[in-house]
Amino acid sequence: MRKQFRNAVLLLCLLSFCKITAQDFKNDYQPLKSVNPIPKDFLQLSSEKFEADKQTISKEEKARIAKNKTEFLLSSNFSNDYLLASGKILFNDPVTVYCNKVMDVLLKDNPTLRSKVRCYAAKSTSVNAFTTQNGIIYITTGLIAQLETEAQLAFILSHEIVHFENNHNINAYVENREIERGKGVYRNQSFDQKIISKSKFSKEHETEADTKGMERFLKTDYNTDNLDRVFDILQYSYLPFDDVEFKKSFFETEFYKFPESYFSEKINPIKAPEEDDETSTHPSIEKRRGLIKDKLAANAGKKTKKDFIVSKDEFTNIRAISRFELVSEHYLDNEFEPAIYVSYLLLKDYPDNYYLQKTISRSLYSISKYANNDDKSKATEKPDNIQGEQFRLYNLIDQMKSQELNVLALSYNYNLSLKHDSDADLKTINESLLKQLIMDDDFNKDMFRKEPRSAYIKAAQSLAAKDTVKKDEKMSKLDKIKSQKTEEKIALDTTETDYFKYAFVRNFKDEKFTQLYDKFVQDNEDKQKKKDAETDAQRKERVKKESAARSKRNREITKNGYSLSAQKVVVVTPNFLKADERKRQKIKYLASEASELDYTDMLIKDAALLDLKMEILSQHKLNQNDAERFNDIAFLNDWIDKRFADIDQEISITDRLRLNDLIKKYDTKYFYWGGVINLREKKYFNYVYIILMIYTWPFIPVYAYLLAKPQYETLHYAVVFDLEKGKVAMTNYRIMKKNSTNDVLQSNIYDTLHQIKKSPKKK
Repeated sequence: MRKQFRNAVLLLCLLSFCKITAQDFKNDYQPLKSVNPIPKDFLQLSSEKFEADKQTISKEEKARIAKNKTEFLLSSNFSNDYLLASGKILFNDPVTVYCNKVMDVLLKDNPTLRSKVRCYAAKSTSVNAFTTQNGIIYITTGLIAQLETEAQLAFILSHEIVHFENNHNINAYVENREIERGKGVYRNQSFDQKIISKSKFSKEHETEADTKGMERFLKTDYNTDNLDRVFDILQYSYLPFDDVEFKKSFFETEFYKFPESYFSEKINPIKAPEEDDETSTHPSIEKRRGLIKDKLAANAGKKTKKDFIVSKDEFTNIRAISRFELVSEHYLDNEFEPAIYVSYLLLKDYPDNYYLQKTISRSLYSISKYANNDDKSKATEKPDNIQGEQFRLYNLIDQMKSQELNVLALSYNYNLSLKHDSDADLKTINESLLKQLIMDDDFNKDMFRKEPRSAYIKAAQSLAAKDTVKKDEKMSKLDKIKSQKTEEKIALDTTETDYFKYAFVRNFKDEKFTQLYDKFVQDNEDKQKKKDAETDAQRKERVKKESAARSKRNREITKNGYSLSAQKVVVVTPNFLKADERKRQKIKYLASEASELDYTDMLIKDAALLDLKMEILSQHKLNQNDAERFNDIAFLNDWIDKRFADIDQEISITDRLRLNDLIKKYDTKYFYWGGVINLREKKYFNYVYIILMIYTWPFIPVYAYLLAKPQYETLHYAVVFDLEKGKVAMTNYRIMKKNSTNDVLQSNIYDTLHQIKKSPKKK
């Protein structure tokens, strides 16, 4: 009775959750978040999982096989938990909940197996599903975004269940180790033969997963008609979920029109990628397709079944969510053109969706900043190998120079900000782009037109006619020269090269835009005048003083450290990695986890000694009701990754609203990312010591000790960000040629936290 009551309460919670998290695709979108309670998979220590799994290894196994299995269970548990802690894996979200409902259908007759497997959605653009040894099946949002029916999802899950049920992961690892070491039938194989042997073994597993997965699938009431299309989805997984022509009118305005030459009539046709069947880890798509067709032929003539058993509406909803998630994942990965194109596809169905429009704005802004710093190739991809209709977008951006990209980004962003004038992010982007545009070497204050092209041409022709009259009457030589320049300018401005000069015709009628434009123009002119008025001697003196001030500041930091005057700091995911270069399995997983827990305790202890308030945002400090903090960790780690990826581009921070919420929530603007890397180095034979032993034999014990003494290197690092400014407030890196003893770490931690806490000396 108690269990029934608990299940009823859980059902009510899930129903209310579905209502609360219903997405507003029409106007906006909120990225997926995880929801309480946090599953045990996310909270249990990796070492505990490993110890439990180790008990499953049979005592009768050969010592070599048992050792290989132990190695696999150790590395797989820690690797899997690293993924779970990344923030990319979701729990109790709509996508995860739905996938588990489909699992319920597939395993309704096998409750024991159902209790061992669970599904989590993974935020990723990759079209993939994979299974861990301990029964977790990950389904990427990239895969769900491409699917057409629930039956197709059920078929993929059936395949993954077989991988778990038949221990494919651990068996593959053990077999690969046997191949690498040349044991048994692999004893005399060459390197190339070993690669083929690994490929063959992997293919056997995939074929078994397809075959037995199909057998499980056929026991359900799911339709088999569209299963063949699953292989089409996999074959063309490198393409977006749709192939729709990108029209140049999307970025154009009434007066801002691109040259026709920027949009090629021809595109690169879509071609199925070639497969190397000999060394591939999977059977070829055609072989897998043929195998399934044979299975279906043997089961022909059955009653018509269903494409959807759980819910067609729910499938449509989670597929839409997954497609929206692609937008943010592409953007976070600095894949700006895919982010724009996927947003473009979704805007066909949701033309007023602000989330999509803002992502396009941020992507154009980023491309412009990279291009302005001569790093365009880091933010864009050449269109040569881009297939399908998306080619037109890539080709457009490829042809644009940095100034043109700046104009495009500013035009799109400013027009968007007119509809959303309360968004501080758009205001920041506007100012950054306009300042960049005006500071460009090719800029002059009259280059952008305040009247449409037709009006400008008309006025120019009228001016030319008047000039002609003057020329015929009493023009001086200088007037004739000036008139000639005017005519040349008119001729130039009516060609395709000047198209972007009309981008802000309508914006110049907006008082805010004009004021901002005039302000930056004036600032730039004042700066230029000051620069022009400066003599070479003055410039050299100024540069000398600025350099001296920087050097003095650096010396002060080196000598006395930083002085942030912080009352509180938030430590985000503290890390500790121990590695041994001498070992084949270089990462010391168990020691790393234990040291990480100790390191976290040291942080807390030293903060208390300094009377510095501290909160730790770490997977190891969460309980089952801390999903909100889990989501904060996920956001912060995405944010810091993006900041470091763009660190050389001077990109202004966005996400201002979320950052302000975090500052208010944790009552500090200082967030700390730090940790320790401890490496035991591989010791190479030193002939110098041997020679010294021969010629200075009384010191043999000393040299013997030096030869035997282990060599360590320890890096303690800390980066503190000021979320208010979105900039690094402090960096502290210390490399020590010694082991990471508690005394060494305690000293470094205390010193780092002291610099965060202390106030600058009064001058």
